[in-house]
Amino acid sequence: MLQEKNDFLNLKFLRRQTLRELFSQLTTSAERWAAFKQHTDAMINSVTSSTKYRKSTYTTLIDEIMFEYCYPRLDANVTKGMNHLLKSPFSIHPKTGRVSIPIHLDSLGYFDPCKEGSVPKLNELCQQVEQLPKQNQQSEDGSNEKTATKQKDYNQTSLKPFIDIFARFVQQSQTSKQNETLAKSDLNTMLSGEI
Repeated sequence: MLQEKNDFLNLKFLRRQTLRELFSQLTTSAERWAAFKQHTDAMINSVTSSTKYRKSTYTTLIDEIMFEYCYPRLDANVTKGMNHLLKSPFSIHPKTGRVSIPIHLDSLGYFDPCKEGSVPKLNELCQQVEQLPKQNQQSEDGSNEKTATKQKDYNQTSLKPFIDIFARFVQQSQTSKQNETLAKSDLNTMLSGEI
């Protein structure tokens, strides 16, 4: 057991040395990231069946590093103060009442949030919802008529295009991640000879 632990620590040291040498030859962060991903994939594929329990650790390594260094960090002030939530999609600015909206990257160059009507405001959205026709209206003979399908209120307001943008973004992210995971699992299965 002690020998296996020493072997593991030596291997870990050698891998770090290999990466340091490789990184010293590369100039940009994009090149270093690509080299690191390639090195990690090689590590994953070199794991033998006797060390399969480590393989699961390696397969999530790239995602963990991306999460650690690329995603926003929350500190104590952010979690305490409500005004820090302004960066969240569809949150409301406490003073202006404007809704924080996602926008498409193509419109970034000409998007002006201060221009009247470009960003929905909470009071405008409330007025739009209040003006919507009631779903359960009484007919002339006094009986309740229910419409066949109820459309969500936000789909009938000025918020709809922004919700559509956000929904497409989430769907594309999920699809991309699922395809990446599927491709990795198929490749690993093929390389391990299990098929």
